Amino acid sequence: MRVCITIDTEFSIAGAFADPARRPVGAPMVRCDVDGRSQGLGFLLDCFRRHGVQATFFVETAQRYYFRSDPMRALAQQIAAAGHEVQLHVHPCWSVFQCPDWPQRVRRQPRQDDLAGRDPASTLALLRHGQATFAEWGLPPPQVFRAGNLQYDDNLFRALAAARIPYSSNIGLGVYNAGLPWYQLYAGRHLRHGVLECPVLSYRDRRAHLKSVAVSSTSFGEMRALLDQAYAAGMEMVVILTHPFEYVQSEGAGFVRLRRHALNQARMERLCAYLAAHAQRFQACGLAAAASQPLTAASSHSAPMKGWAWRTAGRIAAQIAYDSYGRWAIRFGQRPHGTWRGAVRAWLARLELRTGRLAAFHLQHPHQVRRVVFVCLGNICRSAYAERVAEGLGMHAASIGLAACTGVPPPASALQAAERSGEELSAHRATDFRDFEVQAGDLFVAMEVRHAHELQRRLIARRDIQIVLLGLWCDPPTPHLHDPYTLSDAYFDQCFARLRQAVHGLHRTLARSGA
Repeated sequence: MRVCITIDTEFSIAGAFADPARRPVGAPMVRCDVDGRSQGLGFLLDCFRRHGVQATFFVETAQRYYFRSDPMRALAQQIAAAGHEVQLHVHPCWSVFQCPDWPQRVRRQPRQDDLAGRDPASTLALLRHGQATFAEWGLPPPQVFRAGNLQYDDNLFRALAAARIPYSSNIGLGVYNAGLPWYQLYAGRHLRHGVLECPVLSYRDRRAHLKSVAVSSTSFGEMRALLDQAYAAGMEMVVILTHPFEYVQSEGAGFVRLRRHALNQARMERLCAYLAAHAQRFQACGLAAAASQPLTAASSHSAPMKGWAWRTAGRIAAQIAYDSYGRWAIRFGQRPHGTWRGAVRAWLARLELRTGRLAAFHLQHPHQVRRVVFVCLGNICRSAYAERVAEGLGMHAASIGLAACTGVPPPASALQAAERSGEELSAHRATDFRDFEVQAGDLFVAMEVRHAHELQRRLIARRDIQIVLLGLWCDPPTPHLHDPYTLSDAYFDQCFARLRQAVHGLHRTLARSGA
């Protein structure tokens, strides 16, 4: 029996449709670096190499509508060089980024990622775009297609036939079930509109509950028992689903606070070891290789298998316990505020906020604001980035430092972090408070409570300005935004993501007031 481990390799919208202040996440969503080591794609390739397993990576291509620098190219080529199949995966939501008014479009039509019910011509155009992408990447033409969210309908299969893609793995009834009788497929190989569909193996894990086999939600004991059951039933092939990001735990949509997901990695390790130890029964191979075999009477075998309640209960308990531990470890084992000093200052600032001691730094008169002035210490990281984001939103903005050296450019780490978030800081030069001309209607926006108090001291004679804390527009409010200078890339990315969210929130507040 052939066993096809399939990996949907994709980037993430990361909440940008719900909040335009957020930015999609690219290659980090696939590499999943933790302490300088790839725990996503790197872990998978290493695991497959050690156990002699060939897998199928469904690589998403519509993301090129957003990521113009094409970061997926190198990842796809790395996968192909490791000897694995690279096949086509499409999430149609990325195509909306072709339109300058995409935030308005997603508000009017929030279901941008549906392939089911999509216009056939639009689906065919996405398939053609994917085929052209593979050609540009120097990869063989894709022979197998997998739809984003495992969505399907008749029009999708007709489009695949028109694009001359002979095989697909679109169906996982435990993930998406359109209720169409012709597509109630649990395993096997089935011709639909001239395309040979190879569904993800689905089974009933408790009573009538239907589940598709995925490494992140199926224990090794369940997978082993299902493989043995499928082999005994004479099935030709089994398809298993996973993603690179399932091998790390993260907190927040920005995907910047990560730890290794030891539970899921152990499942994959044990699965690969089991296949290697029972090579006389199981052949781990690419999906195109398995699908291209001659059809037999057993090819259409599709009865749902049954799981075991005690295995299901054990898996659920293990996942709940591990996820709870992981959230605790991310929150307290790592440093979400950059350093322990930053964590202490953040805790004290939240305490002051809850007790009402920061009431003076809430925005009182938004209609009086004429210019927004972002303030930090050196004006080379936080305030510089916030100013750039504000300018991109059309705000009248400036930035200064309370202890800056006028004329100094941002450090390379800040330039790179800004570039990763889609901004450009190379033209910025620091301005010290003493070299800055305060104007009536200025709104001074501080990064830390101590900065706000210092501004209050220096501007005590001014009654025509206001002082606020930028972090009050974060979700949740974060009155202390710790300095990322000299800290890790991961913290730079997290800090800049918070700054971006807060600036967008401030912009909405001022826009509502007519400032």
